[in-house]
Amino acid sequence: MKNIASGNTYSIRTAHITGLKSKALQVNLEETDQIVTIDPKYLPLIEVVKALPGLVQQTEWLLCELNHPFKNWTYVIQEMRNYALRNFSIYNEQPKGCQVIEIVLNEWLDALRNSSDKSVHT
Repeated sequence: MKNIASGNTYSIRTAHITGLKSKALQVNLEETDQIVTIDPKYLPLIEVVKALPGLVQQTEWLLCELNHPFKNWTYVIQEMRNYALRNFSIYNEQPKGCQVIEIVLNEWLDALRNSSDKSVHT
């Protein structure tokens, strides 16, 4: 995966996944593998954690899922919640902290509007 600082296009490659026992799952993952372009409106999520490599990688995976054409709202909501709660003290101190809060809230509202899954609504 390319670093978001050097570009904003990603591919989630599944071929490197080891230990998959299900051929059907492997085929499904390979078929849904897409080139994902990160919308620039999400860049503040990366910018506020850029000094923390582990959080950068975690945030890049979240952004890939968030921008994926086959969006998994359950995963997005869970990861957004984790991102929001665990990292609040980090981005609260950043100049773009308010933008991050706005992005998180907008994504939660989008999930409510766009997902029919009751667990996402909960």
